[in-house]
Amino acid sequence: MTRSLREAVAEEGQPPEVAKQLQAWLLALSEGDASVDAQMQIYDVIRNQLDFGETDAD
Repeated sequence: MTRSLREAVAEEGQPPEVAKQLQAWLLALSEGDASVDAQMQIYDVIRNQLDFGETDAD
């Protein structure tokens, strides 16, 4: 799963850190260790790392 996640992130042109954060988030969810607040923090970190291809002209 980890390799597939990294490949999908790379295929979409996203930074490798996005795959690492997604992996950590999925692990926390599967282990039941993520409170709602922790989930939202991880979501915000991942969202800020995503490259949406936007420029200042958009």
